[in-house]
Amino acid sequence: MAGTLDFCPRPVKPACVEDDATYTLPAARKACDEDVARYITATFNFRNCIAVQMENVIRDTNRLSERFKCKSEGKGSCG
Repeated sequence: MAGTLDFCPRPVKPACVEDDATYTLPAARKACDEDVARYITATFNFRNCIAVQMENVIRDTNRLSERFKCKSEGKGSCG
């Protein structure tokens, strides 16, 4: 699929983990816990997105190779 833009957004690490203030207030700690949970989910989504993109690249590469081989052999209909 030439010309398409495939993008897997990389998750952003929650800054609260490195902020000492996070650990002084229960509300801040709870908010950070939720941020970390979202980060973990986003990381798994990122990994899955990359896996799909790799499958697409491999499939496109195989199709391109087959088309080239077909045309190189002088066949008329090469998809």
